[in-house]
Amino acid sequence: MDMMRDRNLLRRDLLAIPGGLLAAYGLVGLLYALFWRSDEGPCVDSYRLLVSGACYNILPLLITVFLLGLTLLLVGILVFRGRVERLEGHLHSGTPTHFFLAFLVSMAAIPGIAALILRYVERSNGLLFTTSIGGTLVKTVALFVTLALAGALMLLPYAILLGRQAARRRRFLSEARRVVPAVPGETRARGRAAVADDDEEPSSVPDEADWPESR
Repeated sequence: MDMMRDRNLLRRDLLAIPGGLLAAYGLVGLLYALFWRSDEGPCVDSYRLLVSGACYNILPLLITVFLLGLTLLLVGILVFRGRVERLEGHLHSGTPTHFFLAFLVSMAAIPGIAALILRYVERSNGLLFTTSIGGTLVKTVALFVTLALAGALMLLPYAILLGRQAARRRRFLSEARRVVPAVPGETRARGRAAVADDDEEPSSVPDEADWPESR
């Protein structure tokens, strides 16, 4: 049994997964800057960030990230569409499954990396970064750590589920190779070859001359 998978899967994943992540986080950033971030900062506007004493508008950057991700996503899913050539290829995970796995990994990895970097900056400069949530100030590092743990808790059951599905798929295909004969087209082709090599094996399809005249 051929284990042929989708020929375009790798190319589609390489475009659709990074594109989907960029589009998702770009959209989240836009929503955060426009609707959730407080206007009480030193730059007044919620979509402006203070960097080295100057305020910068982050909307163009977020829009660029969102549009770039959306473009990569559309190119991946439209140009490199699925081309599964064997029935068993449908048993394998596709781009949506891989994207959701990458998204959960990013939800755990990005806050974790941000927490480590921010903690290093705090220790190096003797600072303490805080974030206002509902009027209450919380440590930004603790907030990132909490987000990383939440992402890890969501990733763990999904990863276990994918692992169990992969194990069941391997067992199923292994058993199918053992008990299921070849596809009909391949059986007929081998049957004709066997008849040509061995004249004693009768043909399963009678010649037209052998049919009764009444037919």
